[in-house]
Amino acid sequence: MMSPGSLERMRTLYRDAALTDACSPDLLLEQAVLVVDGRIEYLGPAEGAPHPTDTTVIDSGGCTIVPGMVDAHSHVTLPGGSHWITRIGDDTNTLLETAEHNGDLMVRSGTRWARDVGSPRRIHPDEREERGLAVSVRDAWRGRRDRPYIRAAGTWITKEGTLPPVTSAEAADADALVAAVEREVESGTDLVKLYLDGPDLATSPWTAGRWDGPSPWRRLAASR
Repeated sequence: MMSPGSLERMRTLYRDAALTDACSPDLLLEQAVLVVDGRIEYLGPAEGAPHPTDTTVIDSGGCTIVPGMVDAHSHVTLPGGSHWITRIGDDTNTLLETAEHNGDLMVRSGTRWARDVGSPRRIHPDEREERGLAVSVRDAWRGRRDRPYIRAAGTWITKEGTLPPVTSAEAADADALVAAVEREVESGTDLVKLYLDGPDLATSPWTAGRWDGPSPWRRLAASR
């Protein structure tokens, strides 16, 4: 019986599996993985695997262990398809339901990390301020084993006139671009998405230049 105040740790040992490290063309055979509270504590030959008490042992013979995949370009709140821009206008609850569906599909397919590169600005039901909805989803999923770890941009920052109105954060000039980036950073984004299409598809919407002002990220860190 557990003593009052103690926490039971979940231990699972997967034995006798094949393993690919994604670096070699050959499989490593008779390998084992010990997972404790959702974290790998041992990965190596099954013969030398630790076996703590209260460990669930799973015979993994015939299975192959592969590294978790990373989706480097995702929009977790959107269903995809050829009409994805139209779906940006779906109501907030529909977008959140879509995110839950997408998150479930990612985990079931072996995707453990994802980088979200754009979502509409909305007010999440559990929050008070508007920001890129995927940033709120990232926070809601933190610590959940049935959802991927998310690195999230906020909304798309576009050249004025590129996407339908209210779809993105529009910038007409350099000052507006910096202001839009600052707003996204202050909302808690991990990265910023600059939309590289413009009103004229043959011309880059942004030009190279030098910004002499302070970094938005450094300014935000200094204010905290």
